[in-house]
Amino acid sequence: MNKRLLALVTVIILLWSTQVAIISSQPLWDWKESKGTVGNVEVIIQQHSPIYIIKYANVRDYGYSVILKRLIEYIDMNGNKIYDSGDDILAQAPLVSKITWNIIVKNITIGNTSGLVITLEGSPLVTGRHQRGPPRTAHVVITSYLIKDTGKINGYFINGTNEIKVDIQIERWPWSSTKSYLALEIEVTCENKKVKTKHMQGIGSRNGEKAHKLTVEASGVPYNLTLWVNTDVLVNGEKKDILGTSILGNVLYVSYPRFEENIIHDPIISLSKLRETFYRFVPSEFRVLTYYLALAVFCGILVIYGIRRKMRKYTQAYS
Repeated sequence: MNKRLLALVTVIILLWSTQVAIISSQPLWDWKESKGTVGNVEVIIQQHSPIYIIKYANVRDYGYSVILKRLIEYIDMNGNKIYDSGDDILAQAPLVSKITWNIIVKNITIGNTSGLVITLEGSPLVTGRHQRGPPRTAHVVITSYLIKDTGKINGYFINGTNEIKVDIQIERWPWSSTKSYLALEIEVTCENKKVKTKHMQGIGSRNGEKAHKLTVEASGVPYNLTLWVNTDVLVNGEKKDILGTSILGNVLYVSYPRFEENIIHDPIISLSKLRETFYRFVPSEFRVLTYYLALAVFCGILVIYGIRRKMRKYTQAYS
């Protein structure tokens, strides 16, 4: 019995040691799983494409899925300039198929905080019904910033404990018409596609700046995900406004003005606070202390059990 208890204690110590090692080694990027962990937030890139699974690290629940699916060139049919299901699609560029992405991961230091920069760079194939001649491509760079604490990135204050900043840069788009616009299709849902989700669209203010937002609430997940779509965008280096956003089901469409050289947009993804009353989200350092305290209590129980067992044998021997 003593050997079994000793083995159990050894296993528990190894598990806690592993947890402490993971926390202390952050920011952490795992090439095998394409997973980045910085502070409280964990990001997984699936299929080497802009398919992001975003969740709180060390929380055993499904996270949320944010997929940058395709770019759509369209002719506005109802006069609002914003892409919707009734508009005429001239061309499109899938971002999760028929493309090879080059993934680059770097460690960064911003002020007193550290983090990871995850960059996906590729040239998606642009196809359309009016296309003539050789295959056409565009150039797309998607950069995600994960930081441990609060920091300023490209003019925006980011709370690294629950936020991710994403830069989307589109270059050399081969326009099919002089009267068309471009839209980015983003699917936002739960990692577990079988659970019920609720999508809420609106306009809010973040750091004093107006932004469109899409909040997703999934059944059984103790927090929400909000995609903040900043209204300003850089068009050929000049600051302009996006045309607007629209939502169809669990898909958000961001409509952009025309551009010649490039366009850069930087939405922000944030996770809400945990809703579970029995689970408190605390910084990593306090969580490590909690693990050690729990381990000490468990070992104390084992010691008391051993002493009482020996005393029982001693009493029985002399009774």
